[in-house]
Amino acid sequence: MMMDIDHMKDLSTMAHEHIPAMSQHGTNDGESAVICRTAEQSNASPPIIDDRHIAEEQDGEDVEIVCQTSTAHAFNDGGRAAAGYKGPTGDCVCRAIAIATRLPYQEVYNALNESASAERITKRRRKKSNARTGVHKDTSRKYLKRLGWLWVPTMFIGRGCTVHLRADELPAGRLIAQVSHHFVAVIDGVIQDTYDCAREGTRCVYGYYMKPDGTEDHDHE
Repeated sequence: MMMDIDHMKDLSTMAHEHIPAMSQHGTNDGESAVICRTAEQSNASPPIIDDRHIAEEQDGEDVEIVCQTSTAHAFNDGGRAAAGYKGPTGDCVCRAIAIATRLPYQEVYNALNESASAERITKRRRKKSNARTGVHKDTSRKYLKRLGWLWVPTMFIGRGCTVHLRADELPAGRLIAQVSHHFVAVIDGVIQDTYDCAREGTRCVYGYYMKPDGTEDHDHE
């Protein structure tokens, strides 16, 4: 979305996201952002993994590996179409926040752009955030903090990828997960997005946002 990144090093290019050279969540420079890619732009997906059994040879013996399916997906644009927007976009930050918090899409859109107006252009940050094309990491984090959402990092230096975008590795409830170049809402193990971004359950999660008490202020049910 910015997560639309100008300067963030793409961890997905490092050993298929399993051996990062640095912790994206451990940096405090506030300059990195996440590039939000559409389904058509995501062309680095690994081979499909499903519930089939695969026999591999290890030390001269056949070893049976059971591959599990990834998290379920439900189409959700966060209310973008209903707000009157059309055409391709890189709005994953706005979309994910609107879905997880249940706030109106336009309200989140306006709030992110208002926050972006306070950003400063530097040598490392060549453009400001925009709800439509991408939001810098520190801007989205400050906004979610104001809403009472807590950041929970899941990737650290030297530990590699420990959590993937799949139901059995994420807690229940309403989450906003950060993966490479993307923000995505996950509600009770179901990806809520305009496309299935899980890469068959192999996509690494850098961390996620959640309400500390497990509830949402904007629950209208």
